[in-house]
Amino acid sequence: MMISVLGAGQFINIGTGNIIVKVISSVTPIRYAAERFFRRITKDQTFEPLLLNLFGFNYGDKESLQILIFFAVLFFFLGWLAIIHQTRSL
Repeated sequence: MMISVLGAGQFINIGTGNIIVKVISSVTPIRYAAERFFRRITKDQTFEPLLLNLFGFNYGDKESLQILIFFAVLFFFLGWLAIIHQTRSL
């Protein structure tokens, strides 16, 4: 679990991180799931903007969901192509 959330912005601020941190956080779906999770649990709280800015979560709930759906479709098709490739080589 700890390795999964390294690029999700829960240990370091994505907004103020260096270029390596920004690249890693942009290609991990866990970052977008963590943002949705934090937005859901802090909804209508007074500290919501402070907490979201602290972790660098700036996409929004709808955008995070769209990116997660994109990753799900992408990984589905990549897995499907990998299965086709493996079965043809048998």
